[in-house]
Amino acid sequence: MVLIAQILFLFSALNSAIYFTYLWQLKEYRLDRMSESLSYASGWKRLFPFFYQAKIFILMTGVLYFLISQNSFVLVVEGVLALGFELVEAGYRLFKHHYFRPERTAKALLVVVLSFVVEVAGAFALGLTDSAWNLALFSLLSLPIVTLIVALFWPITNLVKQKSIRAGTKKIDEMPNLKVIGITGSYGKSSTKMFLDQILTTKFKVLKTPGNTNVDIGVARVILNDLKIEHEVFIVEMGAYKMGEIRKIGKMVKPQIAIVTAVENQHLALFGSLENLKKAKYELIESLRDGGVAIFNQDSEGAMVLAKKAQEEKKMKVLKYSSLSSADIQAQNIVIEMESLSFEVLGTLFKAPLIGKHHIPNLLASIAVALQLGMKLNEIAAVFPQLKAPAKTMELKKNLSLSVIDDSYNSNPDGTIAALHHLLTFRDCKKIMVFPGMLELGSASYAEHVRVGQEIAKICDEVIFTAEDFLKPLQEGMGEHFGGGVRIIIKDQDEIFQALNSMIQTQHAVILFESRGAELAMKKLLDTSTQNHE
Repeated sequence: MVLIAQILFLFSALNSAIYFTYLWQLKEYRLDRMSESLSYASGWKRLFPFFYQAKIFILMTGVLYFLISQNSFVLVVEGVLALGFELVEAGYRLFKHHYFRPERTAKALLVVVLSFVVEVAGAFALGLTDSAWNLALFSLLSLPIVTLIVALFWPITNLVKQKSIRAGTKKIDEMPNLKVIGITGSYGKSSTKMFLDQILTTKFKVLKTPGNTNVDIGVARVILNDLKIEHEVFIVEMGAYKMGEIRKIGKMVKPQIAIVTAVENQHLALFGSLENLKKAKYELIESLRDGGVAIFNQDSEGAMVLAKKAQEEKKMKVLKYSSLSSADIQAQNIVIEMESLSFEVLGTLFKAPLIGKHHIPNLLASIAVALQLGMKLNEIAAVFPQLKAPAKTMELKKNLSLSVIDDSYNSNPDGTIAALHHLLTFRDCKKIMVFPGMLELGSASYAEHVRVGQEIAKICDEVIFTAEDFLKPLQEGMGEHFGGGVRIIIKDQDEIFQALNSMIQTQHAVILFESRGAELAMKKLLDTSTQNHE
């Protein structure tokens, strides 16, 4: 029994090191983001996953049996059961393709290895290896051990980061002819970056920050590894969770053109207030080179506050774009169809195979920048038929009877409502939404979920909520529609698939997957639906 427990303990140490490293990596190894996630029930469940909770329950049961029976063998059995359950649970998740592991980076690998070694060495050093019970009890320290290793890495990581930032700054300074475009905002950054890259690539040698790379060390690595002397334009997405972070990126890349896509309630939980959020986004404007151009979304009230401030300073050229009112770059004659959108700017028609009206502001920002770099309206319009949005951003996937909109990349109030409204372009079919809620909205979270709930009630026939964190405000927003066949709370991906599969049996359907959490259910649904029509 002891030998079995020792083998199981080795697996437990490795499994826990992998899982908790994944969790820290998910929060970018940041204590502020990890702490913020614990304001939600789902955050606590991630911090104390099912295998961890089950292990505690089994050990507590063992103590109770021992106190009743006074039989020490009970502790041996319970220790083996606790460790064995973790193996079974991990095997089940692996079988279901739902095993949590970090992305393969050098830091993640080091954290996993060191955490595993420390836990195993600690058990041997304390003489616990001869007791199944002691090994199971000691395995509960995996979370603090991984956390300690992450904390010890911070000074080393910071030194490496500062060195990379200095090197990145130097390299930018050595390329005075490089046009740097900085993009920030509460949302729309990645889409604007993607559209702008596709447009400018037709005329310039362009480099953009990849994926969701938008923090100082990520940008520095792109500069050092990917930026070449032949590049003419560098598009930099700039994100932040607190004041000062965009300023660091701005000082490094020194942009000539800045875009503020929107300043709304996203990430408000970490900034503390909308005023702090505005100050953080304005750091991009403050980092502009002399004679730079600042471009603002006129349809965002927060962005217009920053535009007014920039105009008062009179240190830069200020441009505004809008799909709602008169602006320097204004979309007119807007037409939204099931699989495309079109509009006119200064008499030129722009038509793209993109879905969702909320793409238009990001397209307008891209047009504004391209014009500043010398492209003509007809040159820009010629690129539009080939434009692609970022993956999992209003991405339409369909077959004969089923349409799926994958909008799982991210979620914010305005974007979620715009995605819901796009469902109205699908006529004579059931409208279904899969939705966990929206994180990091701080004090605005309740009101924003009420607002989204009101739109869900107007548009959707069925809704599957995949988290319980925001049910109360969503229920308030949905009013009398919250109940019956409209509200379904499901956590397991197989259950989500089964529920959706039953919903679409009787009629054509369109399903909106808004935000993350149901990717496996979506894939299985599409695979099954495709097989049924082959």
